[in-house]
Amino acid sequence: MLRNREALANATDAEKQTIADLIAQRNNETRTLEQQKETWDLLTDTTYNALDGLILQGKSLADVMDSVAQ
Repeated sequence: MLRNREALANATDAEKQTIADLIAQRNNETRTLEQQKETWDLLTDTTYNALDGLILQGKSLADVMDSVAQ
């Protein structure tokens, strides 16, 4: 951290802006990955629950689709 701070102290305004842009891009990528993971987890849970309802609980497809829609 200290080494980075010392390097930034000598950076030009353009270099500082470039670094800020890179940090913002990285933060956006991290947020996007987190959102994708949440979406994947939701899809996985929904699929599991649907199959569980069909196979283990003997529900009809219509009942399962109703619960997925909710």
